[in-house]
Amino acid sequence: AEFGIRGTPNFMVNGVNLRGAQPYERFEEAVRAEITAMRALIDDEGKSLSEAYTARLAANLQAAAAPSQGNNQQRPARPTPDPDDVLFVPVEGSPAKGGDNPLVTIVEFSEFQCPFCSRVGPTVQQILDEYGDQVSIVFKHNPLSFHPRAEPAARAAIAAHNQGKFWEFHDLAFANQRELTDENFVAWAEQLGLNMDQFNADMTAEATTQRIQQDTQLASRVAARGTPHFFVNGVRLRGAQPFDRFKTVIDAQIEAANAAIAGGASRSGIYDHLQREANRGAARMITPPAAAQAPTPQAPAAPPAAVEIPIPDTVPSMGPADAPVTIVEYTDYQCPFCSRFANNVKQAMEQFPGQVRLVVKNFPLGFHQQAPLAAQASLAAHAQGKFWEYHDILWQNTRALHRPNLEQYAEQLGLNMDEFRAALDNSTYEAQVNAEMAEGQGFGVTGTPAWFVNGVRFSGAQPPDQIAQRIQAALDAE
Repeated sequence: AEFGIRGTPNFMVNGVNLRGAQPYERFEEAVRAEITAMRALIDDEGKSLSEAYTARLAANLQAAAAPSQGNNQQRPARPTPDPDDVLFVPVEGSPAKGGDNPLVTIVEFSEFQCPFCSRVGPTVQQILDEYGDQVSIVFKHNPLSFHPRAEPAARAAIAAHNQGKFWEFHDLAFANQRELTDENFVAWAEQLGLNMDQFNADMTAEATTQRIQQDTQLASRVAARGTPHFFVNGVRLRGAQPFDRFKTVIDAQIEAANAAIAGGASRSGIYDHLQREANRGAARMITPPAAAQAPTPQAPAAPPAAVEIPIPDTVPSMGPADAPVTIVEYTDYQCPFCSRFANNVKQAMEQFPGQVRLVVKNFPLGFHQQAPLAAQASLAAHAQGKFWEYHDILWQNTRALHRPNLEQYAEQLGLNMDEFRAALDNSTYEAQVNAEMAEGQGFGVTGTPAWFVNGVRFSGAQPPDQIAQRIQAALDAE
């Protein structure tokens, strides 16, 4: 009764309530989701099995109880589309493949860590093979919260899309669904011949965040609560349906489209035409709010004007304080691009002995859960005169940044462990990390690595020769 169970059968899957005699597929979806979430807690956060179960149970029960919290008044139900509605979903700005002027537009809400999305991939390809330019497949991102690598994979796919390689990246991601690591994203981008500076910048750009938010908000408005979720000329199909199920709907929509064209409609505008005709009946177009429209791709901006960045004594630095060139780096210890930049900038500095000062500030990104504590640990090491040694160890272990790992690295360097642990226990350096993030945002930093050469901002893990060119230009300007 306490859990809201009022009938039988009723199941709790790590606290997720499944009511009634659900089909096998619904159980499989819930169980797989919990396996993924539990593995993330155990493997990535270092929790024991019982600790992970307790965490998932609490999170799922809290999520289920959320609607009844607050002022104890029943919240008004959010209107959702009728499952039988025909919903014409906007397609502009999203990756698409198939015919340029299709009779049938298939909008797919999907994500890269979903096993059912991977399972339906061959069916989607069979549709393209069968119908050719009569159909178009449009991809919308809907990374689910219990798949921790889905959102980073979506960011990487959008970065690839910006360079015209979305579908190639899409295929690599699904072919390696259990290896959606930041390192692999970089490797795949290089394999596809992408401009890595642009890719690195786009991975963390605000426009990328807006693109994902736009798609997920759209998924919510059309009640596409799971993945994969399809709209075939507005007709809803849920889940990894077999080809024959798609074929029935597609054939009916082709017939309707050909009838409209015979009546004078333009094939190039058939999706809009069918939408207008359907609006006279039950169907409607789902339009995003004005603020959520797809961002217009822009050419990379020129470096901004120089800014004056404060460098207090509490901030780690390498090189003479009066060096003619100062590089200030905003970094994230869980970011693979930052690891690469750390190595590249050291190589570049070797060409200018005594002429460059390197300053490191923290900018842990929101989707890197271990980065904030790692940043604090680096400052705790700095307080004991071992910042650069600790900094280098962190870059060698970007996938092992849990609290026990951070303490192990400190012990390896012979730090005073009572002082080190106290700094982490008391969040001694949390305020400094937060202040550096706010400072970076004020200077236009949105992703990592971001770095300033005598106050002029650059971004991405540029190679040593390009960093050296920036240093030389700053020296020439002195």
